[in-house]
Amino acid sequence: MNVHSMHETIVFFDSTCLLCNRTLQWILSNERSHTMQFAPLNGTHSKQYLQELHDLPDSLIVVHNGNHYILSSGVLLVLDQMGGIWSFMSRCFRIIPRFIRDAIYTYIANHRAAWFGRTEECLLMKGSLRDRFLD
Repeated sequence: MNVHSMHETIVFFDSTCLLCNRTLQWILSNERSHTMQFAPLNGTHSKQYLQELHDLPDSLIVVHNGNHYILSSGVLLVLDQMGGIWSFMSRCFRIIPRFIRDAIYTYIANHRAAWFGRTEECLLMKGSLRDRFLD
């Protein structure tokens, strides 16, 4: 079964990254739509769905309507999906050329472990929001 057939938008993330965990906490507390699902990059759903794709980042991959979005494009799609002011912010950030947005994203992603640390397990998959996670 294709993961996409179950949910319209799936955010794959690095579950051991503390920045990623904090970002997901922020998304979950600020989104309006509550339609996104989340899955760790090292989980069974990512292996099932992303196995055919190559050269993907190890930080964030967003699958929406059968297409995958990486780097700053993934972040902007998440902001769009959140609704409200965040959709507006996404449109504003699209003014910045993609190569600049992606360079900033890549710089932060490459340094996130040193700046924010790592954990042995996803901090979010244990709480009351467990039903939003696929693995």
